[in-house]
Amino acid sequence: MKPVAQLGREESIETGETAALERLLTAELRDGLHDSFARVQATRRYDANDVAAGREYVKAYVEYIHFVERLHEAITNPAAGHFAEAESR
Repeated sequence: MKPVAQLGREESIETGETAALERLLTAELRDGLHDSFARVQATRRYDANDVAAGREYVKAYVEYIHFVERLHEAITNPAAGHFAEAESR
């Protein structure tokens, strides 16, 4: 089975429209961002003497920061082509 985004991108090429793919990606981005942010907020106030709780917060924080960084990287940098050797010539 193909991932939903793959089906959406193929459909956009077929139809010449990106609106459906934009809605799909926007919804997935929003859900991922909200879920990741919610985990940070849910764990950020913890007893400084509770090492396990501190670790849960750090884990949620790092995952959130990396999620945002990966999104920004994907948005601001074009995807590499399949033929890197042709680019080096």
